Amino acid sequence: MTEIHNVSFGAKYVDNIKVKKYHKWINSYLPQKSCLVQIDFGNNNDLEAIREVCDTWRWSPFLRFMQNAGKAEKVFALTLQKKKFENLEPEKLLGFAKIREYAEKDGNIEFLQVNPKYINVGEERISRPKYKGNGTAILKLLQKKYEHLSLLSVDEPGIDDFYRSNGFILEDGWIGLFNWDKPRKISQESLTDVFLKYIRNLFDIKKNGI
Repeated sequence: MTEIHNVSFGAKYVDNIKVKKYHKWINSYLPQKSCLVQIDFGNNNDLEAIREVCDTWRWSPFLRFMQNAGKAEKVFALTLQKKKFENLEPEKLLGFAKIREYAEKDGNIEFLQVNPKYINVGEERISRPKYKGNGTAILKLLQKKYEHLSLLSVDEPGIDDFYRSNGFILEDGWIGLFNWDKPRKISQESLTDVFLKYIRNLFDIKKNGI
């Protein structure tokens, strides 16, 4: 399948991931592809799309919060659309995240919002949303992009557990500060060096009669 790397309405394709869609005929969830795009707030089409989202989600403060994004901040959207991004369909948007970057691979998640129809955690949780795993999908894609992420959790039931389940560690319970660091990969060469050092030590022990 051909991947979309340039979104025509101003946003830029970042990555794709599977969320879960409920199918009534089997009374279960199946994987559903979604795409993460970066919103361009210098593009009028993008701004109009966000306004439509506010009308659909019935949450006007959302637009003001997103429009206040500065140069050091980036806004990402998770959508079910795979083409024709110039005609953004608000009902296909699954969630948004606003990131303040302190370095190229270091960011603070200032805002994470899932489409209210599909919230699966906290006080507004829906028992069987049509789509689920949306917040987790956004976090996983951000974790692929960044080396370090931090955030301040909101005081709602289940929210802290949600972040913990996605690899975040609570650093300060008083203010709800969570941090996440990408695990360091041990190269095959490093593992080989460790193994050879271990073998050499065994031979030295045997040679010296220790």
